[in-house]
Formats: sequence, structure tokens, C-alpha cells
Amino acid sequence: MLEANVGTTTRLLDAATRSGTPRIVYTSTVNVLGNTHGQVVDETYARDLAEGFFSYYDLTKFQAHELVAARVAGGAPIATAMPGGVYGPGDHSEAGDQLALAHAGNLRYFALGDIGLSWTYVDDVADGIVRILDRGRLGESYILSGPSLLLRDAVGAAAIAGRKRPPRLALPTGLLRLFIPVSRRFGAIGGLPANLAETIRAGNGVTYWARAAKAERELGFKARDLESGLRATFGA
Repeated sequence: MLEANVGTTTRLLDAATRSGTPRIVYTSTVNVLGNTHGQVVDETYARDLAEGFFSYYDLTKFQAHELVAARVAGGAPIATAMPGGVYGPGDHSEAGDQLALAHAGNLRYFALGDIGLSWTYVDDVADGIVRILDRGRLGESYILSGPSLLLRDAVGAAAIAGRKRPPRLALPTGLLRLFIPVSRRFGAIGGLPANLAETIRAGNGVTYWARAAKAERELGFKARDLESGLRATFGA
């Protein structure tokens, strides 16, 4: 994670600086804002560092974001994109897997349903990044996000979009925690991730909610609603 998120960012910015690149877009994430505690926030929100970090992904993306901010302060021509929770065709994330299974009617239960994401269709994120490249203000950050919903509500919407019954059984987080020692020793088991402790820490009641009002106002960005995004994702 450190090499991918911080090391690669450093090398790419160094190369862009050496080549005299006039405009750079860095793709960060809404997650660098940390837990918004149920609020839908904007680019001015600052996470509480005393709460610590949920995962190595969380830590290293924050470090990369801070690295870019330091380059901006030094005069580098960078604008930053901050996508919300990205979903769409071919999504292999844990949240994406639950949406796909619910849409197909094969999700018997869901886990960590109280994690909150600002669901953003992948094509809308791509469009927003191009808009930032074309006319975003250098030195500024732009949140690119869609509707803010809990995972359980998004799963329910996916099931309805597939004309299936939403899953009624929620796997208790306490029960998930019992599998942490096993996942550490044997890796992914029964559909559970190998980094189960991090997954629970990053998802148990945490909201990553943010609004794209600035990008809408300055760039004409518009994220589609979840129902439209689900139709585009699953072709129905």
C-alpha cells in the first residue's frame, strides 16, 4: 500500500515536474476525510486524526493526499479529484460483490450494512476527472460523489432493480469478529476477506459521506442517482 499509494504518486509527480507538465490531476478519494459520523461533508472537512486510521489503505491514501497538498503549496500545477464510493460494471470490491449478488437474488445475508458510502457510478467519476483536467482550478480539490446511502439500503435497491427480494438476514458484526483469528491464519475463507480485522474496523458504522456541490457548481459535474447507476451496471 505504501509503495502503490505514496511511492508511485511521488515518482509520477517528480516525472511530471521534470517534463514541465502544465496541468496535473491527482485522483485521491473521499476516504481521506475519514469517518464523517453521519454528516455529508465538503472539501473543507478535516478528519479527526486522534481517531487514527482504519486500514493501511486509509493511512497511505491520506499520506499521498498530504504529499500532494505539500506539492501544491510549493507551486505544483495540481488539481485533485476525490471520488466517492465507485461502483459499476466489473466491480470486484466487497461492496460491489454484495450489490451483484443482491441483484441476482443470490445474497442470502449481508454484512457491515451500516457502512455509509457516497455511491458514484464509474463513468461519472471518469467524466468528473476530465472536467477537472479541462477547467478545474489548480490547487483546488473537487469531490466527485453521488447519493449518500448505507450499504444495506444500496443492497436493497440492487435487489429491487433485479426484481428480487432484498436479503433479510444481516450478519452480526460480533459474529464476524470471531473469524478474525482464522482469517489471519488461513487467508480468505467462505467469502470473507483475509484482512477481516481491517474490513470490520473500516466499515463498522463508518460513513464516508461527501457532497459534490463544488464540482457541480464550477465544473458542471453531475452524478446519476443509484437506481440509474444500477441499471447501467447490470444492464437492466
